[in-house]
Amino acid sequence: MGNLILTKSHKAGSPYFAEKLGINIYTGEELSYFIYNYYMLLDDDFLEDRLFNFIERELEMSDLSAKLRKWRGRVSYEELLLVILQDIHYYGSKELTDFYARLESMSREGTEYVIKEKADYLVNMGHSYEGLRLYDRLQAGKSEKNMPAHFAAAIHYNKAVALARIYANRGAMREFSRAYALEKDEKSLKSMVFLTCLEPGLALPEDIEDDVTEEQRAAWQLEYEDIKNRALFQGKALEADSAMELDDIKRPQRMEQLLEAWKAEYVRCQG
Repeated sequence: MGNLILTKSHKAGSPYFAEKLGINIYTGEELSYFIYNYYMLLDDDFLEDRLFNFIERELEMSDLSAKLRKWRGRVSYEELLLVILQDIHYYGSKELTDFYARLESMSREGTEYVIKEKADYLVNMGHSYEGLRLYDRLQAGKSEKNMPAHFAAAIHYNKAVALARIYANRGAMREFSRAYALEKDEKSLKSMVFLTCLEPGLALPEDIEDDVTEEQRAAWQLEYEDIKNRALFQGKALEADSAMELDDIKRPQRMEQLLEAWKAEYVRCQG
């Protein structure tokens, strides 16, 4: 999970597989960490028999499993998540209070805001396709004219970011332009210029061309080139570059490992 977790509870012989992150969970502490930090990835079907069986049989916490089965459908989803965290005792009272406050805040925001927040979270976690499905659901479920302009613009902008991340640049340009039509902000203009740098055959919409000054275009193109150059020294590009420096025996082995890891990440992010 990217962090070291010191565990003291029973370790499962058969782990719980968390599809959203593509990881196995072996202990109660790891389950608590997953819920506490990635609750935005969880759907209603998370609190189902597969999880309850894991808690009962693998973590040997039959009382907690029985409690969850008894109260499923009778109390809120948020309360059941809190019950799990409370019974495992990985987090202290202040952290549990903060966690429940976050869940309550989400429920008070209204359905549209919760869906958008979850979509944003999914996209930031690399689950662009799942995020896009939620953005589409938002746009189909309520007329845009009935939404606050800032909220509707944010949906279009964030949807554009998700599309750009899966290289659907023309769709991204369309969504950025819709965001700009609702809110004449420089962020959308810059993003559209970046897209033209990323895909030279892609042009700014005609009705927006005159809104970008030559000075802005030149400055943003330079900024784009700087970002592109810096990207060569981090992430997958850096991993591949490091592999190329290995000897003739180790190089193909390392490249094969990287490709397998990248393919697994791609499959996981398809939702």
